[in-house]
Amino acid sequence: MTFRKIFRLYIVPMKGNFILYLGIGMFTTILGLFVTYLSGRFIDLLIGLLDFSIIIKFAVFVALLRLINLLASYLEQRAYMSLQIRSGFAFNKDLIEHFQEIPFLNTLLFDKASLVQRLNNDSNSLIIFILSVIRNSLCQLLILLGSLFFILIKAPYLACLSLILSLAYVGVYRLMRERLFRSSKEMVDAQTDFFAASYRQLDHLKTIKIQALATTLKRHLFRSFDILYKTSFENLKVNYSYGAFDVGLGIFIEASIFVIGGFLVFKKRLSVGEFTILSSFFYNIIESIKYFFNIGSESQAAKAMLNRVNEILDIKRENFGKIKLDNIEKVEIKNLTFSFGENNLFKNFSYSFTKGNIYFLRGINGRGKSSLFNLIVGLYPEAYDGEILFNDINIKELDTFYLRKNLIAFTEQDPILLDDEVFENTKNVNIFKNTNSSELKSFLKDEISGGENQRLAILSALCKNADLLLFDEPTSNLDEKSKQIFLEYLQEIKKDKIILLISHENLENFVYELVAL
Repeated sequence: MTFRKIFRLYIVPMKGNFILYLGIGMFTTILGLFVTYLSGRFIDLLIGLLDFSIIIKFAVFVALLRLINLLASYLEQRAYMSLQIRSGFAFNKDLIEHFQEIPFLNTLLFDKASLVQRLNNDSNSLIIFILSVIRNSLCQLLILLGSLFFILIKAPYLACLSLILSLAYVGVYRLMRERLFRSSKEMVDAQTDFFAASYRQLDHLKTIKIQALATTLKRHLFRSFDILYKTSFENLKVNYSYGAFDVGLGIFIEASIFVIGGFLVFKKRLSVGEFTILSSFFYNIIESIKYFFNIGSESQAAKAMLNRVNEILDIKRENFGKIKLDNIEKVEIKNLTFSFGENNLFKNFSYSFTKGNIYFLRGINGRGKSSLFNLIVGLYPEAYDGEILFNDINIKELDTFYLRKNLIAFTEQDPILLDDEVFENTKNVNIFKNTNSSELKSFLKDEISGGENQRLAILSALCKNADLLLFDEPTSNLDEKSKQIFLEYLQEIKKDKIILLISHENLENFVYELVAL
């Protein structure tokens, strides 16, 4: 991703607002130059004033221009807000979608708290940077050219001085560019790490209390704060060095204007009003020059954010196959070898699961039961050797997104149900009206109105009416009656399903086959 590509993808589609935003900005800039010129002429008018009514007319005219400027600025801000919010949202949405589609194992490399800040803050800050650079560059160019034109006519010496100062800025920026970029990136990273450490103080608060982790997490917070504190002062030092040049330049400019401008007034080659115009326009030129070279400092911070965004975008998306199955008759695993971290979970493991049967996966913790489920649904597509086949077709050739959405239902050990998912799936609860299990319907309906999270997860999976059902510890939080109802219902529907259960409980009497891992 580049700045140009961000502009093309997210700002150009809203070209109406963009053109309005730029047009009004340029109009208010030209209006500001004109008011500055009028102010100088007003001073000359006062010196030779013969009719006071001229002052009244002049004041009314300037006030009218100010009101027009005020209205134009409001319209500009409306156009900017619409443009920035909508384009920022579009960019942020695409980043989230990309992250959702990268291989699952890659997502584990990111701290989720810092990731939220990276996706939201960086995407919006980049949009703001691009909009401000384009708008302000055009407006500053207008100011620079308009002011330079007046000074070339009235005081060519000051125009030459402007050129010399521009060259000085080029030299200073080239010397400082690398330090500015490195300092900006370190500052952004330190802020993100501190945000993540702060977020962890509140995330999973129950676990923090139970495991007494507060002291450990505070150490992490203090450590990240120390890094942020030191980085902040290093960043201040670098930026202050760059800013000190501005201060020295300002002192030199002020002295130059007084000497050159005063000399021209003394020689009667400038009027007092023209001197004030020249003074204002010369400061305009210097501020425009400073702006263009300060873009360098701002762009280094923006490049640091762009690099962070590209760390995500450079991860390739999951490579979904093209084949869409109509149903699942068989899932076969051939010579599967898979390691998670330093744990070798499977080596040349083979098994076949067929429709009409319930399979019970049993084994001690850490043997790879949940990992096997993750492999079957395609979460680790590039991390294993061997084959995973659906209806004798390799899963890598299948559209796994379509497979998960339409043919697979997966209830995790600690299910997280999004509101939309619960609504979409449980609103079809009448699917159970065609079964003989009135107890199951009663159990499910009761829980919709205020039941446990796990029961809602079971309901969501069953309502999906998928061919392959994967349940990871589904009965761990169910009372005995609910457990019995659930297992009996699985017996009723197994004819058209492949059902896999993981549990530490003894469920052998309810299943077709025990798979020991």
